[in-house]
Amino acid sequence: EVEALLPPQPLAPTPGRDAVRGVVSHRGRVLPVLDGGEALSLPPVLAQGECPMLRLMGPVAVAVSAVEGLRAVPLADITPHTAGQNHPLLGSAVLEGAVIPILAPAWLARGA
Repeated sequence: EVEALLPPQPLAPTPGRDAVRGVVSHRGRVLPVLDGGEALSLPPVLAQGECPMLRLMGPVAVAVSAVEGLRAVPLADITPHTAGQNHPLLGSAVLEGAVIPILAPAWLARGA
């Protein structure tokens, strides 16, 4: 559900809406930007300055502290998490012998 990786760039401010920290333009669309740290109840990543962003379906962009890579994981390879839908963890997958948590993009974008 990640459509693109956006490079760090300045945000245009937006009035109101608490969860939306600003907007960016990508491929002719204006995208609301959410802070991935805040979405996960962690310190805000945008407090560090400009950050990379993930463009999610919706469309919305989520600012993240870093991106180590993007990889398509077949749904059949994801072991579902049992916490239910009101949780950021979609499940986990084993990639190159390591268990990798898979976050639910729709959950991260819920404030947009």
